[in-house]
Amino acid sequence: MNLQFLKMSMSGDLLRNFGAMLLRIVLALVLTGAYLHYLFEIDSILINIVWLLVMTACVTVCAIRSLQTRSMAFVFPLFLGMLAGLIVAGVLFMLCAGLFDNALHARFLVPVAALMLSSMLTTCAAGTNAYGQSLKEDSRQYDFLVGNGASHIEAVAPFVRKALESSVGQMAEGTGVIQLVAMPAMFGMILGGCPPVTAMKFQLLVLIASVLSSLIALVLAIYLADTRLFDNFGRLRKAKRTESSK
Repeated sequence: MNLQFLKMSMSGDLLRNFGAMLLRIVLALVLTGAYLHYLFEIDSILINIVWLLVMTACVTVCAIRSLQTRSMAFVFPLFLGMLAGLIVAGVLFMLCAGLFDNALHARFLVPVAALMLSSMLTTCAAGTNAYGQSLKEDSRQYDFLVGNGASHIEAVAPFVRKALESSVGQMAEGTGVIQLVAMPAMFGMILGGCPPVTAMKFQLLVLIASVLSSLIALVLAIYLADTRLFDNFGRLRKAKRTESSK
């Protein structure tokens, strides 16, 4: 290969951006490894719960920032929905895995919660974004349904369906062929000496818990955001439309 061509291709902003990306990744890994080390060493149930709340809040902020609508109506609903999804799916996961007695210890709580939060970040962001965008673009459809005698629940049902379809589509992409041959939890356990069959069972439980927690979080977030998006008469709040259009 022509070295001059390689130098020209890798020069300028490309190398600087690549170096900055590597630096951010290394710093993130070092900081994450450092605080996880102390978190595992201390292994305080209270600190573990605080960590869970902080991580849920961080994931909520990341999901809100990715919304095209930029609507603050979903902040607390998303936080509470994700927290509820973590609790319900996490308890079921720990029961099925036989880890319920040690569920609040850092060794089990941190990795399981992190895997579910990473799934909820993408699926809930896609679902709430689809819900907010469809309400913004098809608000006349909602008014038409209400005007023809539909209840509030019946009128928002098509928009909730769009949100679920978008969320499920995001989940399907995450479990595609590429993901089936590159599952970090499963191959991490195999590298740690765990038998492949046991690692496969654990990965299956993680997948089920991630899907369940994401669906719970999305449905509950939409339900809790209803009072922020609509007034007492079931009308879409004009303030929310204006905020969504910015």
